[in-house]
Amino acid sequence: METGEGPRATVVEAVSPFTVGRGPVPRHASVKETAWGSGRFSRESAIAGETRSPARMAGEGPRATGLRTAPFIVGRGPVPRHAWDYRTIAGDRPPRYGTKTHWIARKEKRGTIMSKNNYRVGLVGTGGIARAHGKACQLAENAELAAICDVSETALTNFGEQFDVNPENRYLSLDEMLTTENLDIAVICTWGAYHAETGIQIAESRQVKAILCEKPFTSTAAEAEAFVGAAQENGVLVTEAFKFRHHPMHLKAKELIDGGAIGEFMTLRSTFCTGGGGGGPETRRPEANWRFNKAKGGGSIYDLGCYCIHHARFMFDAEPIRVSGASQAGLEVDDAAYLLLVFPGNRTAQISVGFNCAGGQYAEMSGTGGMCRLDRVWNNEESPVNIELTTRSGREVIDIEPCFQFALQLEHLCECLATGKPYRISPESCVNQMRVIDAAFEAMATGRTVELG
Repeated sequence: METGEGPRATVVEAVSPFTVGRGPVPRHASVKETAWGSGRFSRESAIAGETRSPARMAGEGPRATGLRTAPFIVGRGPVPRHAWDYRTIAGDRPPRYGTKTHWIARKEKRGTIMSKNNYRVGLVGTGGIARAHGKACQLAENAELAAICDVSETALTNFGEQFDVNPENRYLSLDEMLTTENLDIAVICTWGAYHAETGIQIAESRQVKAILCEKPFTSTAAEAEAFVGAAQENGVLVTEAFKFRHHPMHLKAKELIDGGAIGEFMTLRSTFCTGGGGGGPETRRPEANWRFNKAKGGGSIYDLGCYCIHHARFMFDAEPIRVSGASQAGLEVDDAAYLLLVFPGNRTAQISVGFNCAGGQYAEMSGTGGMCRLDRVWNNEESPVNIELTTRSGREVIDIEPCFQFALQLEHLCECLATGKPYRISPESCVNQMRVIDAAFEAMATGRTVELG
């Protein structure tokens, strides 16, 4: 229903309740309520309903609690907060999801400000993306930032002061950090060209339980196989840091499509463009930004296209069998790329990414009975987003509360370490991702379609 239709606004059931990292809880735990509200699907609304939910999943342990989302009416504002029966240290009003107050409130509500089972995290590289992981360590319930490592003493000092890392826990040597700090998790935040080398070094040290590697996982599929092989030989969990895989928007969209909401899912279109400044490739400085630097692993495919490729593989739950592509050259790397991925059943993904076009990031999934659109689909930290679902029955908008994807990602990893459950992105998926990227580069270089089989 469109906003403003008055009495025709339809009451719909709350989106499927879920247990963090464990899938849906039984439908009887859902509720229907009549109130002026729009679809709010998020961890906050789920937690808000926790005290009223009759469901708890068996064997969940202290953290994976049976939760349910708040009821909503399509196209309207949120259900009044008082209806959610929730109290926090901030008073009657729940704090905004993803804020420090929110996470502290959750910990106090469960009676533990600091878990005795905190996982010790070490960051390898202290550049821009490392700050998001540092914040995730501050927010995630069962993780703490224990140590940092970088080749630059200045970078270590700046990062350490920002995130309160003591000088004795700052390292110029990766080996020294690994042997000294008794870490559980290493997060690789270096330039992409060094991911494989760094990851293999960490895995072979046997000093961590898990490695979370920023995208791109490696530079080639061969490197990915070597990295994953080293991790498996040494009993280390390894995975790629695609933050969006943990966002409630993407989890809900996947649920809708798998449930047949748009009929047979046939085509996906996605984009990730970050340009629009008015200048061509000559305005980009490889010496100043790794994204434009070949030696450091830059380029539109490695930086942007990897999101869209992984997303297509996730949504179709399959690997592409053919890859076609074209690119626009930058000074050292691909400035923009256009890909066509063909999946089994003649399903297709159309991908457009680049540094040369005005900013845009969206995904559209089309089927025989409708379309699901996601806007601000990749970078949306602590911002509200929504799912727009158009079918023969009309148009629905499901609003998603703000969240911090990096914290959800880290929490999921900690849960996997605690319970032994599989991580959402398997090591095999990391290798397959790089096989598709290899094929994309080959297709762009030769102008031919690459068969993956």
